[in-house]
Amino acid sequence: MESNLHLFEKTHRLAMSTCDSGVQWDLPCGWTSIPWLAIVGIKNCGDIKDATRSARRFIATVRDNLICGHAIREKDNVVAASIRFHVEAGYRQNLVGFWTNAVYLKLQQLLRQAGLPATPAPTKHLSCATRP
Repeated sequence: MESNLHLFEKTHRLAMSTCDSGVQWDLPCGWTSIPWLAIVGIKNCGDIKDATRSARRFIATVRDNLICGHAIREKDNVVAASIRFHVEAGYRQNLVGFWTNAVYLKLQQLLRQAGLPATPAPTKHLSCATRP
């Protein structure tokens, strides 16, 4: 698993797949549930370094999108770190909240348990002009 993690790691958080097909589950869409399972699985395998790095990226992206878009959404664009994306097939909505709220809080708990700050430092060059 560790040797393939880089395939799914994007600058802003874990991707659902490595393919940009225009379908709801593929790039650039990032849903919350599967990355949550991946991060917990990575942690449970003993790789706290990769788990905490992925958790911090997820938390920072959700927080930054909240600052710019004034809401927490169910999915985001993991490549551009925004809530803007285009889906040609499948579920096109991007609801407020949904399970992202719970995962955000659970990942903060994971960071605290690892002895790290629950909320990463603010993004240095947050530009709301390119978001949401």
